[in-house]
Amino acid sequence: MTEIVATLVYSDGNENNNINYHILKTTYYEADPNEVTGLNVDALKILFSPDTAISCENMKIQEWDAALYKTTEQCYLCWTYSPEVSYILEYNPAAVSDEEVIRMAQSAKSVEN
Repeated sequence: MTEIVATLVYSDGNENNNINYHILKTTYYEADPNEVTGLNVDALKILFSPDTAISCENMKIQEWDAALYKTTEQCYLCWTYSPEVSYILEYNPAAVSDEEVIRMAQSAKSVEN
């Protein structure tokens, strides 16, 4: 089961220019989380359907597997930190460049508990 545990909104006051930073948490009841390697595409389906994206560019965000999905209206830069945690930066490509969002994701730091 995957849920959105937090959404941070970066805004300049114009809602069309928002960057939504979604943090997803996946709980495994019977499945083995160690079987999930790479980008957890199943977790992403809570926000959008990766299968309907008009393009997908695979990449790395730091050492994590990532992909930039583009739909007709929104872009989703997604990466998986661990089988239990994935991140999505959702943005309007007319307002924010892909390069700017990728730089933002590359600056992410892991937090030690």
